[in-house]
Amino acid sequence: MISALFLFKTDQVYALAPIVPVTTTIENCAISRRNWIASTTFASSVLSTADPSFALPSPPPPPPPPLTLSKSSAARPQPPRIEEIGAGFDLISPPALKAIDAIYPKSLLGVWSCQRVVVSVEGDKDQARLAWKSLGGGDSSLGDDIFTKQKTERFNTKFIEPPSLEDTTSSGNADRNNGPYVYEYQGEILTGTIVDRVFEMESRLNAKIPPDQQQSETETKNKAQFINNSGDGDATTTTLKYETTKGATVSLAVVERTIEKPNENGFGHNELVRITTAAGGLVPGNIIKAARVKRRFRRGYDKEGNRIVEGLEIVKTFRVLDGVAGDLPTSTTKSQIQFSRPSSSS
Repeated sequence: MISALFLFKTDQVYALAPIVPVTTTIENCAISRRNWIASTTFASSVLSTADPSFALPSPPPPPPPPLTLSKSSAARPQPPRIEEIGAGFDLISPPALKAIDAIYPKSLLGVWSCQRVVVSVEGDKDQARLAWKSLGGGDSSLGDDIFTKQKTERFNTKFIEPPSLEDTTSSGNADRNNGPYVYEYQGEILTGTIVDRVFEMESRLNAKIPPDQQQSETETKNKAQFINNSGDGDATTTTLKYETTKGATVSLAVVERTIEKPNENGFGHNELVRITTAAGGLVPGNIIKAARVKRRFRRGYDKEGNRIVEGLEIVKTFRVLDGVAGDLPTSTTKSQIQFSRPSSSS
């Protein structure tokens, strides 16, 4: 059965009329085909002359183009290797240091005896012990006892004039008042001192060598040195590298530093240290660790009236992934520090 609808136009009114159903047979196939062609032609002619208001509605307009960055935004430089999140820090490509070195009072110039003692350890004690050893505790058995049993550690340290002291004093009062090592104390402009880190590291490490193993030959001593542009990841960082008597090599690079210049209330600094050691064993490459070292000191006198400097050190360790230090500490070690002038008999 074939049926179709025809469109008739009468006085601008359109009506659809059905074709009388036709029974499909072999005999009338040709007639049905002629009827279908005729109906299609008639409908097309009627639609072409129909009133425009009868036309189908036009399709909706296309959506507006998506928003694009302005030229100024598109030209913005790419972000660094890592965006800092919280206290996370990129140890491989650190920014320039805001402070060239930690500043100590001018009165500390010279050699001092140092006493240190670990007073508390919180968190991952293994991470705390490794950081303490890398920062100067050493890899000797005596060093392990000092950390675990909280024994007093004794060695010498030395404070020296900063390397730019001559340039600072010879370039006029304006530069003297604004130099990186200059501070004001009781209305007087003074140039501070800095710690001789190589001297202190060697003294601290060698003080832990048992007396029966100490020899006069320098080959048996722990050695330290400063290396500029050492290729440890940052060409602008000065690295303190030392080798122990057991053959271990450790590199210490300060990648972030803030300082508190000497004043009536004390002085101190806050340093983030990148610790680089060999992986050891059959594992190639190096291991990078991170430790934040906070120290604050104040001047005072002992019971005999001798000048001393008392300090508190807080060392926090952090997980490092792909050269980036996390924002949550894994351990916290607190130590007490005291400087005193060495006695004439020592």
